[in-house]
Amino acid sequence: MELIYVYIEKFDNFIFKQGIQLSNDFNIENNNGELLIKRNKDYLKNFYGENISNISVLVGKNGSGKTTILDILGMDREDRLKNSIEKKCVKDEYFLLYYIGKKWCWGWYVWYRSNG
Repeated sequence: MELIYVYIEKFDNFIFKQGIQLSNDFNIENNNGELLIKRNKDYLKNFYGENISNISVLVGKNGSGKTTILDILGMDREDRLKNSIEKKCVKDEYFLLYYIGKKWCWGWYVWYRSNG
């Protein structure tokens, strides 16, 4: 299982409308809420050796949200849901997209899209 993409609509009134690609094996585009996912035909398998499939780096100024993003990625599902709903109101909206051996799996963490 490989986490390949994170989209944060809003988190903690701090991070808004951010897509973060975490895999070199795929090209992922967010086109007005529709994800376009294609295999990267130029991906070099085993570039980092057999035991490392990918390296991703978060870079930014102090206070830009690097640690907040790591907090999101480090929480288990129960904590994500518990921390994202406050008094029956949605506080945070984001989702994580995983690739699991030729299958896609996504975690919708308090994510919704209204058409109104």
